Amino acid sequence: QKVALLEEEVEEEEQKVVHLENEVKVEQEKVALLEEEVEEYQQKLDRLEKVESGNRRQDAQTHSKITALHSQIQHQEERIQELLINEKQIKQTNDDVNK
Repeated sequence: QKVALLEEEVEEEEQKVVHLENEVKVEQEKVALLEEEVEEYQQKLDRLEKVESGNRRQDAQTHSKITALHSQIQHQEERIQELLINEKQIKQTNDDVNK
């Protein structure tokens, strides 16, 4: 009976691992998209700087967007690290339960 409970607990933990792995993949995809967006904004910023017209306001807005995107990327990377730590902890728990 204890074995059945442990097996059920292991199965639940394994499902959590799969769920966390999927979350990590989603977060990594978001980071990749944000990085592409940052590059696009950086290219726009470069073009604006070359023109150096009276578009200082637009330049500042673009820079704000880049800063915001960098912040989002940093947050996503931190979230991925948290998920990876959680995943390792769950795997360790599974290993401990399996012993």
